Amino acid sequence: MFNRHRPGMAAWVCGKTDKDDRRRILADFKSGAVQVVCNCGVLTEGFDNPAVEIVIMARPTKSRALYSQMAGRATRPAESIAHELNDHDSPEARRALIEASEKPGCRIVDFVGNSGRHKLCTSVDILGGKVSERARELALKRLAENGGRVDEALQAGQHDEDEEKKREEAKRARLVARAKWTAQNINPFDVMEIQPVAKRGWDRGKKLTDKQVALLRKQNINPDNMPYGQAKQLLNELFRRWDGGLCTFGQAKILRKRGLPTNITREEASRVIDGIAAREGWKQKGAA
Repeated sequence: MFNRHRPGMAAWVCGKTDKDDRRRILADFKSGAVQVVCNCGVLTEGFDNPAVEIVIMARPTKSRALYSQMAGRATRPAESIAHELNDHDSPEARRALIEASEKPGCRIVDFVGNSGRHKLCTSVDILGGKVSERARELALKRLAENGGRVDEALQAGQHDEDEEKKREEAKRARLVARAKWTAQNINPFDVMEIQPVAKRGWDRGKKLTDKQVALLRKQNINPDNMPYGQAKQLLNELFRRWDGGLCTFGQAKILRKRGLPTNITREEASRVIDGIAAREGWKQKGAA
């Protein structure tokens, strides 16, 4: 439609646009050769071209943060004065500088009702300059549901955010504790029914290769705090099992957990584990 009005005035980019083509189109846009760039999710956030004076919104969003980001593509001050703004302490002086520039304002053309659904600046934003974006969101939600004073809603929003963080930290702590507990209770020497060797002086200073470490990690064995000799012992046992057709470490974990012998073939272990899975009502994750 734009190009029917004036051929060549508009271009478009999307996520699949060739990088060189996108770079050329945006360069033409910056130079003014192209007046309008239509896009799908490419120039929505983070795109910085201070010359942009108009944002035409053709996509709705329920996110106020995203709406602010989209509108923000046009709120950059003109490049010619951007470096001067911080030299002025008073808001009046900064506003006067902007008003006298070649870009005194911007325009948002909203076809989808975002401006009716969201407000770029509210009393919560004005009074909540020292609280986080999340606390302001919670304050707005509280005001929408219950009304009340803005300052009290901001305090409550900050409190709600602090409680959210505490719950999230407690959740992470439980996950870490559970992971540590699980790791401590899977002793690879017990699983493979071997006695770990004692530390040996001639192993001092030796380290596993990256491939050896990766191999152990692939079996969910953590070699980080393990003496070199014991790590090598586990590797040798893994190779012995593979060469001898014995059950894998993964199969051995399942068998050992149920008090069953682990020095059986892979095929035997697979049949036994299939029977366990059928009785207990779970499925194996791929080949053990």
